Amino acid sequence: DRIEFKVLPPWYRSSAFIAVYMLLVRGLIAVGYLVYRKRMIRLERAITAEGEQKRLSQQTVFEQEMQQKESEIEEMRRQKMQSELDHKSQEVVNLLLTLSRSRETMLGLKEELFRLSQAVGGNPEARKIITLLHGKINANMESDSIMERIEKEFDIVNDGMIKKLRKTYPSLSSNEVLMCAYLRMNLSSKEIAPLLNLSLRGVETMRYRLRKKFNLLPEESLTDFLINFK
Repeated sequence: DRIEFKVLPPWYRSSAFIAVYMLLVRGLIAVGYLVYRKRMIRLERAITAEGEQKRLSQQTVFEQEMQQKESEIEEMRRQKMQSELDHKSQEVVNLLLTLSRSRETMLGLKEELFRLSQAVGGNPEARKIITLLHGKINANMESDSIMERIEKEFDIVNDGMIKKLRKTYPSLSSNEVLMCAYLRMNLSSKEIAPLLNLSLRGVETMRYRLRKKFNLLPEESLTDFLINFK
């Protein structure tokens, strides 16, 4: 009799183990792919984030440059406006000085005419001429042309202050309006007196009349009222 032996393959070469091995290989491949995929996703996100950060950085730099340019343009505009206001302010001062000198000249002429009228005595023809000249001088002194220009230029610099004053206080005379303009410029009574051809006492009297028209209390400053008048 023969005895037959069948030699089985080792366990690690068995069909079951090979199946397990294949599953492990597939699992490792799947895990490797997932790890690779995650790394790629992180890399893409990093690249995207870096690109976004770079874009934001460039945008920030651009916005800063634009803001700087806008600030420079605004500063140039402000300087131009200030220059124009300074020029207008100087024009107002020049006009006020012109008006003051004109009135001073007219007052001098009136005094000369008064002395001339005394010198001519009863000469009717001479007196008639003197009277006509006197009337023309008065008409020139009361002319509103210079005053209107002063008000226009002054209002440009001072936000329409004189126009608002005339509307709020229609009883103001031309001299009182001029006084308000001088006070708005923060001039003292001593400085205002020669500009209005008034004595210091005359200026103080006008200040008192203005206080009454503006209904100011004793403790309220007329100058501050006019500087802050809106």
